[in-house]
Amino acid sequence: MQIIVGRNPGIIKNPNLKKFYTPSELKKIGRTHCKLTYDDGVYHIENIKAINKTFIDNVPLRDGERKQVYLTNDINLGGVYSLDLNRVVSQFKVKEGPIGDTITLASWGARFGGIMLDTLFLILILIPIGYILQLLVLYAGYDFSLRAYTGTIDKSGGIVLFLAFLFYISSVLLVYHFYYVVQLHKKGRTLGKRLVGVKVVDAASHRYPTKTQAWGRLLAYFMSSLILYIGFLMPLWTKRKQGLHDLMANTIVIKDKS
Repeated sequence: MQIIVGRNPGIIKNPNLKKFYTPSELKKIGRTHCKLTYDDGVYHIENIKAINKTFIDNVPLRDGERKQVYLTNDINLGGVYSLDLNRVVSQFKVKEGPIGDTITLASWGARFGGIMLDTLFLILILIPIGYILQLLVLYAGYDFSLRAYTGTIDKSGGIVLFLAFLFYISSVLLVYHFYYVVQLHKKGRTLGKRLVGVKVVDAASHRYPTKTQAWGRLLAYFMSSLILYIGFLMPLWTKRKQGLHDLMANTIVIKDKS
């Protein structure tokens, strides 16, 4: 789909094209200034021989140049008019994925609720794993001749103990990977975030985070716990309501309109 941006009301002939008119009094804006296209989840903007150029983050486009843009980019027409990209792309009525939606940052309360729910669900999942670890530790120090736990561990018991902790650490990592990282990468949300109606997206592209970003957010959670959980309070005063984990992973948390 395409949107022609300009001040000429008679430029649209194709019924498949959408119209968006900038203020006609801004003479520096061309009658057909630029074209915005949407294809497979990606937005591009193209300068259509506009004398006063189209600027993306203060960098002008050449005539006919087509460049990918995001909702966070600063789009300026002719150096005089700042184009509200959220307002323009809303006409595409894109339903799949967060890109294309008008972004609304999630409140701190919703974010906090999602974290608390995720913590609860993870505890419930990890309790059985912890119980198995406890049984293996007892087994490592169990004297079958005395049929009692002695508290001392021999060589064979040491091997069992090593395998027990290896099992526990690998199990915890797998739980966090599939519950948090994979779900954030595929859907932008965990079960807890889904229940409170929020999603995590990349701060620049508004796409779902990569697995590297998701692991970065997760590791930053633990870092925040070392500084009195201040990282979780940062959305209360940061410009884009970003916590320490968001700043480190370059993500934002938005309302889930689906």
